[in-house]
Amino acid sequence: KENLFREAVAYYNDPQRSPTTRALRDQPTARAAVEAMLRDNARLYTDPDNPRGCLIVLAGTTYTPDSEPVKDLLKDLRGRDLGDLRQRLHEAIVDGELPHHVEPAALARFIITILQGLSIQARDGASLAQLNAVIDQTMRAWDHLTTA
Repeated sequence: KENLFREAVAYYNDPQRSPTTRALRDQPTARAAVEAMLRDNARLYTDPDNPRGCLIVLAGTTYTPDSEPVKDLLKDLRGRDLGDLRQRLHEAIVDGELPHHVEPAALARFIITILQGLSIQARDGASLAQLNAVIDQTMRAWDHLTTA
């Protein structure tokens, strides 16, 4: 059973399929990457053809001592997304896109917390419009936090 779950997670988190990976890799600015990451995931989380929310977020909160390796896998994957976002923000500072007062680690954790919260809200039945309203607020916070 664990191997099947690991295969499902690998499929779901494939870099060509992951909205987070694609946004951080393909968008021209850090702001565009964050917004695309949030909006693309929100669309996926609320797609009626898919289970609501994010497998890697939601499955990571329910485990038993027997499933510790799976818990650790999911924690590592969530940590990888956090690290990738932190690196993207760091590069934006180095490139002069973001001011030097921005703390990449703190801002990345803030954005990932929003992303994970969107997953939980979707699982609880929030609509895409409701999630987009949260993303609108997040991007206003981004603009405030990243102003020189």
